[in-house]
Amino acid sequence: MIAIRTEKLRFTLEEMQITLYLTEHLTDPFVSRTLARHILIRARSFIDIVRSLRKPLNVAGHDTQEFHKTKEAYADTFDEYFQMSRDRLGAHVQDVDFGERIELWNDIEIGKIGFFVDGARQVYDGLSAFNLQGYIPYAEPAEITDASLLAQLQSYQRGLDSRTGIELGADSLAVTRNNTSAALNLTPVHSRAAQLALIRRWITLERDLLQALSSPPSIARIVKARLVTDIVSFCDCLVTRQLQSGAPQEMDGLDMLVEASGQSASPINDFVSASNFDTESQLTREVRNHIGAHIEASDTPTITSLIADLDAYDLDRGLRLYERMLAAFLKTCRNVLFLRSYAADGVRMYGVTMAGAHAISYTGDSPASLVPIGHQAIDDESAYHQNLLRWIAGNDSQKGDARQFFQHAFMASAVVETIEETEHFSQGYNQSHHKFRHAHQFLTITLTSGVSDPEFISLLELIQVCAGLTPYQLVEALVRYARGNHNLSPLRTFLTCRVLGEIERWPHSFGQSSEIFKWNVRGGHAANLIAGSVAKYASSGVRSSRLE
Repeated sequence: MIAIRTEKLRFTLEEMQITLYLTEHLTDPFVSRTLARHILIRARSFIDIVRSLRKPLNVAGHDTQEFHKTKEAYADTFDEYFQMSRDRLGAHVQDVDFGERIELWNDIEIGKIGFFVDGARQVYDGLSAFNLQGYIPYAEPAEITDASLLAQLQSYQRGLDSRTGIELGADSLAVTRNNTSAALNLTPVHSRAAQLALIRRWITLERDLLQALSSPPSIARIVKARLVTDIVSFCDCLVTRQLQSGAPQEMDGLDMLVEASGQSASPINDFVSASNFDTESQLTREVRNHIGAHIEASDTPTITSLIADLDAYDLDRGLRLYERMLAAFLKTCRNVLFLRSYAADGVRMYGVTMAGAHAISYTGDSPASLVPIGHQAIDDESAYHQNLLRWIAGNDSQKGDARQFFQHAFMASAVVETIEETEHFSQGYNQSHHKFRHAHQFLTITLTSGVSDPEFISLLELIQVCAGLTPYQLVEALVRYARGNHNLSPLRTFLTCRVLGEIERWPHSFGQSSEIFKWNVRGGHAANLIAGSVAKYASSGVRSSRLE
């Protein structure tokens, strides 16, 4: 009996130690705190198990007075600092005041977390005085000295550090993250939708981490236990559970709250009716109850059998259930006007610069830095080439990043030339000065350096989407291209004419050799002539290797 429980204590302590190690090397505040919830859950289980040892130890004739004081001091401190965080943000996602939730989240930091890991180690080491059969002195897990694991963690963290841009945050912890435009609405239905958006973020993060770390089974189990627990929390926030009135876990799901607001929750109701929801969710809940959010303190079952249950759990099946629930949630949000922002959670926002407080650091070393897109390397040639490739060949997100990078570069890169322009009118003239920047110079050089037609079309599209910020300079880049290329193909001539025609103001002097541009642009002939060619090249996917 005692040996079984000490084995559970050692397993629990090891998981706490390994998770602490993960948070030390994945230092993004949101990622670290998401993982650190596992320490809170295991610390609560550690307390329950070690308390269950007192009676067996007394029956065996051991003097447990000092040991009892040590473990109760540890338990009292945990209750003071982290019991509510464990209940509301870890084992469950329960209702709590908005400000209190933020405070609970930010209180999860490495100093306090590390204290509870070290404290559990001291309590476990205290058992050595009893000379118990089956007691194994604690040794640090091999995982935290694994060089390959450290390399994987560092690689994953570099990926986190390279993220740029501003995103829409509709979840209930959006205000705690950098580079996030957070929405705030505290009505019950909005709060529940925000909780679901938050759990969605946790599950996405955990799935990515599970895929990124080809790690020992112990770490895979930690992440799997988090996924199982968060999937169940998503179930409970989406679909109202039938519980005895007054039960601690009782709360209204999004289905009931949407209907109470006078809207239809049919996507959720249809999903529940058409699926085997109760059975599927119960399979996941049983694993969550026994080793995800809790570890049974008694001597039955053994930790070996609990680990076997977790290993045997079909995570792919659980994630398929989650994907169906997520689809029902997103459809509900899109159908209900006042919930649509929750379906857009995580969407990138372009043309926005973030200002405000820094996210509270998990490590306590320094505030996490704000690194919005477009504020990095705006005079770096390699950055220009990299973002141009993203614009030409990337997906929608990469194109958005590239667009915002160039928009900022056109506004703020180094000035390489000041252009003086004089416009003459019937009764006078207007003289203006325009700053031609490094980014405009790069664009001019690129246009004249032998790009393919599909790439040329992409460059013109980039000019069009950025023209509202520095129209004069972007037209100047096109004018310089036209002046330096007297033998342009009809396609490129008319493409250039169309773009010039769509930019509002350009008092540039073309020169005598390029009168055709003024005629075509101001005559409005370009669009009809090139429509077919543009469509052909835009859909061809052909690229030259010059920009690679």
